[in-house]
Amino acid sequence: MLLTEVFDTQEATMLYPVNSLRNFARMQVRTQLLSAIDVDMIISSSLSLDLQQPGRVAELEALAGSRVATVLPAFEPKRQGPLRDHFDLALRRGCAACHNLSKAELETLMERKEVLQFKLKVFPRGHTPTNYTRWFAAQQPYAVAYQRMYEPWFITHWAAMPWFDTNFRGYGLNKIVHVASLNFYNVTFQVHPNAWLVHRPHEDTAVRKVVAREASNVNKLGVRLPKHALYHKVTILFGKAKRAMIRGDYAPRLDDAMVRCFKQLTWLQPFVELQGIPVDADVFL
Repeated sequence: MLLTEVFDTQEATMLYPVNSLRNFARMQVRTQLLSAIDVDMIISSSLSLDLQQPGRVAELEALAGSRVATVLPAFEPKRQGPLRDHFDLALRRGCAACHNLSKAELETLMERKEVLQFKLKVFPRGHTPTNYTRWFAAQQPYAVAYQRMYEPWFITHWAAMPWFDTNFRGYGLNKIVHVASLNFYNVTFQVHPNAWLVHRPHEDTAVRKVVAREASNVNKLGVRLPKHALYHKVTILFGKAKRAMIRGDYAPRLDDAMVRCFKQLTWLQPFVELQGIPVDADVFL
């Protein structure tokens, strides 16, 4: 499938249609299980070993079919930035090899602070609900509750996976809203005890730099952003999504072209329309 979009200015290219592309990928899933994992995340080899165990795939399919999302804890090397700038052993083990380590070896790197919870320093709320201390001690899956701003990567059933809201473009809050919609659609979370993800460091994109700078100006300096500012726009969209989930009428915006594909391409999985339930406003405090 070839998708194109024409931008009329260089600045407009920052409005990368990330959620539209996620939906087109979601549309083409042929398996019962699926996961939306970013390209810069490396999956631990232990997940492959786990799925090779007799009956394990069927077990995960049944679990996901009961509206459970299996969270994969995410880690990153202590030092971020371009790989060419940090060729020390800790980084090479931390980002290029720790997906092949045992859980005990990963814990040793964590204790040495060579590997950290993903975005612990800049955005701890995104992954702290996973409970990394409990995870290192866990031998069995355990449940975690949804909390505001939670944004784990996870595995679930194709029919339980919500669509991504195409109002979100570029960078900022798109995955947070998607995970919040899982909670809205009554999907619960449990953590895989023996599989994880590792972030491969890279240069920040231009749009991330802009949004991060604007967010810092607002949250640290109290700056009032103009209406055209990217961070202003995504926070407005986030607020609208939260209020819709509280009312019980949240529905992500979808591309008309993608919806038409379901009417024309008979080999696709059936189009999924999920029904949510109103969430307590306190969950977003």
